[in-house]
Amino acid sequence: MAKNPFSYLWKRYNRFLDSHPFTSTLVTAGFLYGGGDLMCQGIEIWKYGKTHSKGASAENPPATGHHSRQNSTNLLHLIDYERALRMTGYGTVVFGVTSFFWYKWLDVYLVSLSTKLQVFCKVALDEFIYAPFCITSLFGILSALEGKNFGQIKEKIQADFWPTFRVDLVVWPILQTINFYLLPLKYRVLYISVCSLFWNVFLSSMHNKTAQEQEITHVSPTKMLEGGSTGDAEASHADKEKIRRESTAMAAAELSGVGLTPSSATKEEQV
Repeated sequence: MAKNPFSYLWKRYNRFLDSHPFTSTLVTAGFLYGGGDLMCQGIEIWKYGKTHSKGASAENPPATGHHSRQNSTNLLHLIDYERALRMTGYGTVVFGVTSFFWYKWLDVYLVSLSTKLQVFCKVALDEFIYAPFCITSLFGILSALEGKNFGQIKEKIQADFWPTFRVDLVVWPILQTINFYLLPLKYRVLYISVCSLFWNVFLSSMHNKTAQEQEITHVSPTKMLEGGSTGDAEASHADKEKIRRESTAMAAAELSGVGLTPSSATKEEQV
């Protein structure tokens, strides 16, 4: 074996790409999509004490801070392996297969154009044809594998497609310009899969941040009501005091409108 193990593995990977391009594309995409999901779950466990798929409920709010890091010591029991397997399957069967033929088709179809025009057309086609397909198929297929019905799948795509695609329009044109301008065809799926690894981590962390805020928003009022009579009494007293001050101010304003003060009004009533 070579002295540098990374160099040895890279050479072996290149041989595998040359001898089995289709199979190597599927294996690469599946491995990196599954790895990306495991990274996402690791972040979720560290931040919340559980993965989003095993997420907090109103009765069991998310753990944060020190308690989250304590729970993460038992990492292997907290990982949702079915979720990671679903993402691996999507990466292998859907993204791996379609990306292999997509990038080959782009190279063959646009070969007659100049280099710069090729890059521009490839980025445009990838962004407005292939990216919407990938986003829609990811939400749709993973939701179906989770057991959701057609209505739930449609709602999921409608809710999450445009926010995801807007971010995609900012990030991926730059990454794809590098991909099409600098990299040979055989490395493109590897490059995109590596980028997708971090892309999936980003989306998952943003999604779970939102989920945590929603949980806190919905749980906190309930917890406050259940917190005891002291908190309720203080809140009630503050509300009554506020109402009393507002009523006094309104009464003073009415009396001022007819040329009276509160003290003179009292004297007139006594007379």
